[in-house]
Amino acid sequence: MTVSDENLLAHVEKLLTASKSKSFLGREFLTWLWYLVEKNDSPMHVQSPRTGHNYLVDIWIDDRLVLESQAAKAHVQTLKGGDPSRSVEAATALLTGKSVKEMRVGFNLDSMGDFTFNLNGSDLAPRTIALPEPPAELSQEEGFSQLSFRLKASQVLVDVIDGLFALFLDERTDETWNDKGLGEIKAWMKQRTPDLSSSSLH
Repeated sequence: MTVSDENLLAHVEKLLTASKSKSFLGREFLTWLWYLVEKNDSPMHVQSPRTGHNYLVDIWIDDRLVLESQAAKAHVQTLKGGDPSRSVEAATALLTGKSVKEMRVGFNLDSMGDFTFNLNGSDLAPRTIALPEPPAELSQEEGFSQLSFRLKASQVLVDVIDGLFALFLDERTDETWNDKGLGEIKAWMKQRTPDLSSSSLH
């Protein structure tokens, strides 16, 4: 294992430890990400706080969304297939107090292709990861090059998640969060089903 690999693993471990110590932030992050995706139709600039690299990515919520009641943990709603994040069921669940327990996220990076993965609010560790396929010019005989591509893709995945979480933390810790950031998210929720009120963020 190289020094850079060790640094990457150490950084991931640090992120996991931080997210576990502030577990409510994981679910708030997933709700914020959902809001961000729906409010931004164009690709977004995401900077990795670890490397400083700036990525232009097109992000979407994929075909799995799990919401859970904050009052009763047994009340879990799983929406799968199609575009569940834009369904009436999902909007209603948010506005009746359910928080995002898990979602499947996708993003596209022009230079590499499509990434999809599940994010759980409890630890924000990506699971069930589908990385982009190596370019066609990397033939079967170039196994090392294909492996290098997949290692780079894995690093890009961590960088983008890391960068998005850093953006969220910047907003979440800003003194205007309660009036501006939180207010905008609640307004977004109400626009989707205006006859209900929201209580899923702090």
